[in-house]
Amino acid sequence: MRFGSQAVLLGGDLEEDGDPNLGWSAAVQSFEAAGLATERIASIFKQPHHGSANGHCDEVWDWLITPEPITILTPWNRGVGLPRPANIERILSKSERSYSSSNYVAARALRALIKRDPAVERTLREDGRRIRPALSKMGHVRLRNGG
Repeated sequence: MRFGSQAVLLGGDLEEDGDPNLGWSAAVQSFEAAGLATERIASIFKQPHHGSANGHCDEVWDWLITPEPITILTPWNRGVGLPRPANIERILSKSERSYSSSNYVAARALRALIKRDPAVERTLREDGRRIRPALSKMGHVRLRNGG
């Protein structure tokens, strides 16, 4: 998406598995075919697939994104949780101007603190129920163009 002189690349759930005909590899090829891959057009990048490793593609960073972009992350706080600590380090190594829509570390720490009696846990499981902590409301990241 373009907004005046700014371009945003929205990663969505696009993944990378190394197949040149699928995922990010195919997207980079599409940009190349359109003559856009050498322009490094996106100065804002919404991290794909909640910042997970399978959403990363070096060619995207090398060809489509400007140096030191603003990056946005939307963590996935259910189940195993994304991104993993190594993914956070990778993202921060690409851009120090990275922002998250929620405090992922605090959410995981809160889950670890909640302990219930094993009998209660068993009863909940047997009944097909799952209780999650009520974390903060849905987060957001707002970017403003001062120009």
